Amino acid sequence: MEKSIEINGSNEYKLPHMKKDASIANLSSFHVECDATSYESALMHFNNRLAEEVHFEAMVNSQEQVI
Repeated sequence: MEKSIEINGSNEYKLPHMKKDASIANLSSFHVECDATSYESALMHFNNRLAEEVHFEAMVNSQEQVI
């Protein structure tokens, strides 16, 4: 997930070794960690995408009223 966040949600990246042979003993206590820079960048990107969606929705709604 962190690799995807680092490149703004794209899925074009190579996965690092995931230690798939290991198992998680207690899923309720499992936490995914991410460095602060990637987290902040992801939040900014997400907020920008939300603002774009609001803008596009307003454009579509205004055109529907004209028709």
